[in-house]
Amino acid sequence: MLAIAVIAAMIALSLSATVAAPAQAAPTHHATPARHMAPLKPFGGNGPLPVLSAAVSGGPDMLDAFATTANPFVPAEIYGAGWNGATWSQWEAVGGADAATSPSFVTFGQNSLAIFSEYQGKLQEVSGAGSFPNWSHSATDLPMPFATSITSGPGATSWGDGRLDVFAWSFTRYNRYLYWQDLLHEWSTNGGASWQSEFLPTFSGFTAGLAPVVVSRGANDLTVLAFGTNDSLSALTWNGSSWGSWQSLGGYLPDQRISAQPLAGNQIHVFGVGGNASVYDDTLTGSSWSGWNSLGGYLTTSPTVSSWAYDSMTVCALSSDNALWCRDDIYGSWSGWYSLGGSFASGISCGGCSPYYYVGDPPVSASSDLGTFDVFAQSSDLNIWHAEGSWDSYSGWGWSGWESLGHPAY
Repeated sequence: MLAIAVIAAMIALSLSATVAAPAQAAPTHHATPARHMAPLKPFGGNGPLPVLSAAVSGGPDMLDAFATTANPFVPAEIYGAGWNGATWSQWEAVGGADAATSPSFVTFGQNSLAIFSEYQGKLQEVSGAGSFPNWSHSATDLPMPFATSITSGPGATSWGDGRLDVFAWSFTRYNRYLYWQDLLHEWSTNGGASWQSEFLPTFSGFTAGLAPVVVSRGANDLTVLAFGTNDSLSALTWNGSSWGSWQSLGGYLPDQRISAQPLAGNQIHVFGVGGNASVYDDTLTGSSWSGWNSLGGYLTTSPTVSSWAYDSMTVCALSSDNALWCRDDIYGSWSGWYSLGGSFASGISCGGCSPYYYVGDPPVSASSDLGTFDVFAQSSDLNIWHAEGSWDSYSGWGWSGWESLGHPAY
């Protein structure tokens, strides 16, 4: 009955012609004051582009956004900016990564953050506590027994205080002439003070250059998602005592990016964009996958998703009108697509790089408290923008409006 009451309270909103999906009910929107706006930092020179990378929350009303410079021939710099409940900090350099690789950002306790990256062919962890601009952190190389180097960005998650699990494809030399690729799994039970490691089996047709995505539903539960060469997805699960076998989820996701979100204790939702530019969702419930279901839409970036209640989440992506479009799963019922407006870039040209190329910059999201949803997107002038939504079952969403966080200057 609660789901019916919530959906009945929503105002009907027809989708624009740029989003090819049937018109459905969408949430009520009411304005709330914008947060403090960080000073705008002009982009200067032809250096590597600061591309929006991730958003995470380390506790109530604590929020961090990250950007990583993008150039296939230059080592990347990682920058972070934080919201402390009152203001946004300036951007701060927090680490590095090998060229053209993507770092992974994980919170593993109250206000504790770890950044994993491929750095000089090894797996590096930058971890610390506090908040920007006074985030106290240090960098360490993780042990890689028998592994020669890392061949993909890492995927990481945490299922409890101090617990960290990180996965990456590795390149291993067994003797002078024989090489092999494995999935390297490293884990820590004490916040990164010490590590254990193992190699996991691969599957036929895996793509070792694409970072695995890892998600957990709770203690002693892990699901690793990895792409095959045919742009389909495969999953490997840990049940607390043993690893299963790789299971093909099929699908055709040529964007080669997905977002995954645990929901309602026993589910994992995986979202990706198909060849027809619509969003598809495959759901793991218990040990069974639902198969891919279309959520419609006509999207130009991969989706981002965050859960802002035990059984509710929001998925967003950019469409061909350069605005941000979202759908909500509220108490098990999907809304229609609705626009949050804005003018963002689904690809930024890097004229100062050699060679000339484009980098993608999908939106990212996080939830810093029950009933709140924070989303970030990047405009073609490289500035990173933020909007916050607050939900209640009586009036629907209240949105802060878009504010600019500028971007890292160097």
